[in-house]
Amino acid sequence: MFQNRTSGFSKSVDCPSSDRLLAFRQKRLGIFASDIIGRHVASCDFCAAELEFYRHFPTIPDEDVKPDQIPGPLYDLAQAILTNRTSGINALRTIVGKQNDED
Repeated sequence: MFQNRTSGFSKSVDCPSSDRLLAFRQKRLGIFASDIIGRHVASCDFCAAELEFYRHFPTIPDEDVKPDQIPGPLYDLAQAILTNRTSGINALRTIVGKQNDED
């Protein structure tokens, strides 16, 4: 489960799984399941954003979707952007600094 304790923008226990959202996007669900997920997405910003992501970055049908671990500095940067904090600049500098060290 994805949690962002600072901004409240998170996937809750009531949210459909990413696999179900992807199946909804690809129109692979029945009418009843599609209706339930459609109503949920209409009231859930997080799931609506996930569906928007799938619209821009489609996956191969039946591809097994497994979440990866988000690197700490990238997670901090995302939190800072979502909460409009200036500490995101420090997280960005950390990411850029690590890339420069690897060159």
